[in-house]
Amino acid sequence: MNTWLLMQLRVTERFARLVGDEKAAADARGDADALAAAMMDVLYDPEANRFRDVLVETGEPVEVLTPAAILPLLGDVGLDETRARRMIEDTLLDPKRLFGEYPFPSVAYDESTYVSHDYWRGPVWMAVGWMMLEILDKYGYRAERMEAAKRLYRMVIRDGGLREWFDSTDGHGCGAHEQGWTAAILLRLRMELGAVE
Repeated sequence: MNTWLLMQLRVTERFARLVGDEKAAADARGDADALAAAMMDVLYDPEANRFRDVLVETGEPVEVLTPAAILPLLGDVGLDETRARRMIEDTLLDPKRLFGEYPFPSVAYDESTYVSHDYWRGPVWMAVGWMMLEILDKYGYRAERMEAAKRLYRMVIRDGGLREWFDSTDGHGCGAHEQGWTAAILLRLRMELGAVE
């Protein structure tokens, strides 16, 4: 949620500049920079080089590796590029963690809490997959992004349904039928990839 808010503040700054409202732009930038600094201070673990969710009640970090450990990179949180690239390579692109045959499960493949078909415990959600593709693109991992995009596209096509989420071990669709975000992402991937066998 912090990443979403940070991204909204960054976009608000750009829109304010487009319409010539420098005060609104400066306010949005100040809020964004303050939020980014707080995220680095509270959510970033420099030793593990990843972000961790934190329990609001106790401040205790959640140790389970999920795509949320990478997501702040999409919001320009201020992590230097060397650490960001290492984070991407050590977690997002590791096939034992998040870059399996069906990439970007909601819990890493190697976590003890991973369950391939249990809602937020391990399935692939296309909306999350799209955000991970955007991170790969942002940091210049073009070949890896293309491969992940193909895997996600094939998963949906093989299943034949626009499902809410997909089992991360066999790719079959689960949850709601005719999910809008799955349809939108599938169309976008089709535009990028063409027909992929």
